Amino acid sequence: MYYDIDAILMDAEKVPCKFEIDLADLGYLDNSPSHALKAGSQLQLPLWLAEMLALKDQSAPEDTKSPVTLNLPSTVSGQVVSALKADPRAVPLRDQSAHFYGVGIRMLELFDERDLGTVLRKTYVTRAADIALHARKAGDDGVGGSSGEFLRGLDEWERSLFRKAHEGTKASKEWTSRHTPTKITMYIQLPTLVAALHIIPIVPAAGFHLFDRRMTWNYEGQCGSRSLTLYPVSNGNKLEVWESGGSKMYGKCYRQDGGKKLTCDDNGGLACRGIEGEPKQGSCKISVTDVWVCPVSLC
Repeated sequence: MYYDIDAILMDAEKVPCKFEIDLADLGYLDNSPSHALKAGSQLQLPLWLAEMLALKDQSAPEDTKSPVTLNLPSTVSGQVVSALKADPRAVPLRDQSAHFYGVGIRMLELFDERDLGTVLRKTYVTRAADIALHARKAGDDGVGGSSGEFLRGLDEWERSLFRKAHEGTKASKEWTSRHTPTKITMYIQLPTLVAALHIIPIVPAAGFHLFDRRMTWNYEGQCGSRSLTLYPVSNGNKLEVWESGGSKMYGKCYRQDGGKKLTCDDNGGLACRGIEGEPKQGSCKISVTDVWVCPVSLC
């Protein structure tokens, strides 16, 4: 009994078959209702029917032929497998079949195709990484633009993975927004600042860290009439805070506990700040009067 509509649709995929013996009353499969199917006839039959016809009667003598011989469908032909070996991302699987992986697995049940199994595993793992990336970048209200174009090449398994990854990303953002540290607005008058505070940077949703070496742009902000720039320096564990366009450095921050906590020096002026929002290409604007503070007793 079927409980999965995708399984029903997958079994409806057609596969090439060759009839090995004459079969009476099956001419309608070849649009000839009044004729028998002759040996050597080749037809495209639904997988569920082709599989039944290919089964040999267990009570028949051993030298009895199976009525039908199955062949691999074009969905997993040698040409498709070679293209997947070259670059799994470049093949629009939905052009082969809406249920590409399902058909491939059914073929593995019917044929001894170890190479096909290896290619299917590699293809799914490689493409899953791209699917997760596109799902994370998709808008909160749905998909469109480049994501819509990307979806058109995915089979049903991959589309299901995309939906789950996208929903998981949205749920994660919603949870994070409800469980962020208390925001404390401080109007700082330079050069005063309590240097003993531990400042926790907010980790952007895209996975970048304030001290990530991949981040080459600067962070800018305003404190009173001063314009400040924050520069990652050294090995990525330290941050220097300078007056933009000037030569005065206000402080340094050091990453501790795997980046979960910052310890700040006080050079008689501004020290470290957390960032708000997600960094944008080119620069990330912050307001140095908006800081995320974790009291020493809680850090």
